Amino acid sequence: MWVKGKYSKQQVDTWYQTSLRYWFSFVMSIMWIWIVSWGMVEFAYHIGCLLSISSYIMGLVVLAAGTSIPDTLSSVMVAKRGLGDMAVANAVGSNVFNI
Repeated sequence: MWVKGKYSKQQVDTWYQTSLRYWFSFVMSIMWIWIVSWGMVEFAYHIGCLLSISSYIMGLVVLAAGTSIPDTLSSVMVAKRGLGDMAVANAVGSNVFNI
C-alpha cells in the first residue's frame, strides 16, 4: 500500500527492497555465526578425543583462544594506525563482555 506524500512510490519501493536485503543479510550472518561456532566446537571435541585431551581442557584452551585471537588482531591493527586508546578500550571491553 502506498500513501501519497513527500516521497514518490519509486523511492518507497526502493527503500523497501533495500530493507529486505538488509534483513536477509542480518539473518544469514546470524546463521553463519551459528554454523561456524558449532563447527569449531565439534572440531575441538574431535581433536581432543584423538589426542586424549579432556573436553574441559579443550574448552578452556582452544575455544578461549579462538574467541580471543580476533580481539587481539583487531587491537593490534588499531594500535598500528595510531589509535592506542581504541586498542586499550577494545582489550578491556571485550574481556569485560566475556566475563
